[in-house]
Amino acid sequence: MLSCNGCKIHLKIFSHTWDPFQIQVFIPAIHARTERLTFNYEGEQRLVTIEGKQCNKYRWSFKTWKLVGNDWIPAKEKKVKLEGDGWIDVFIDNEYMPSLQNRFNIFCSEGLCS
Repeated sequence: MLSCNGCKIHLKIFSHTWDPFQIQVFIPAIHARTERLTFNYEGEQRLVTIEGKQCNKYRWSFKTWKLVGNDWIPAKEKKVKLEGDGWIDVFIDNEYMPSLQNRFNIFCSEGLCS
C-alpha cells in the first residue's frame, strides 16, 4: 500500500459533452474544495492543482451540475480516495458522470477509479 505524507495532484478536467455543466471537487481530509468550474462546450479543459497532507484520509467527492433552464441542478457524484504526486485525467460525458482515467503517480482506491 502506498504511504505518503503529502499530495500534489493535478486534476486535468475535460468536457466530453456539448451540454453545459459545472464540476466541483471536495477534499475533506485537507478541508478544501475547488471553485465550481463551468464548462460550456465539448473539448473545453481546465487544470486544477490540489496540495495537502494525507489527502487520502477520506474519500474525495467529484460533484457535477447540469443546466436546466436558468438553474444549475445537481447531476452526478463520484467518490474515491486519491493520493500521490502526479496527475489524473477527469472526463465528463453526456451523463455528467466524472470518469477518472490516465493517471500518473496517483494512487486511487475505495471507488470506481476508471
